[in-house]
Amino acid sequence: MRPLALLISSYLLLGVCPAPAQRISATPPKFTVSPRQKVNFRKIKVNRRKARWITIRNQGGGNINVSWSGHPSDEFSTQYGGTALSSNTRFKLKFWFQPNDSGRFEVPLVFTTDDPQRPEVTILLTGVGFFR
Repeated sequence: MRPLALLISSYLLLGVCPAPAQRISATPPKFTVSPRQKVNFRKIKVNRRKARWITIRNQGGGNINVSWSGHPSDEFSTQYGGTALSSNTRFKLKFWFQPNDSGRFEVPLVFTTDDPQRPEVTILLTGVGFFR
């Protein structure tokens, strides 16, 4: 039996398979977020709900892990907490603003990534609640 055939049959008999080779990208991950600085929900009646989208992207090579968090707030919410983005992909996040009182609301939203150039990116979520 040839050495390669013997090696393959040994792996099959033992149920062991080597990990597949991973492609190493020369281009590092590049995290971007849009809008870049602020998401303004504008004015909305108290106890109503309004949605806005934020797009995150990996415009570089390799995979990138992204998580996000904001300071505790009952007025702003989302259904996600983190994701992994492969090279040259994007992910749309839906955020809601639902004021439970009148006034101006502002919460920093912090994205944490393993992008070596941008490990943390902060944008503001803002909105105004009013009675009528």
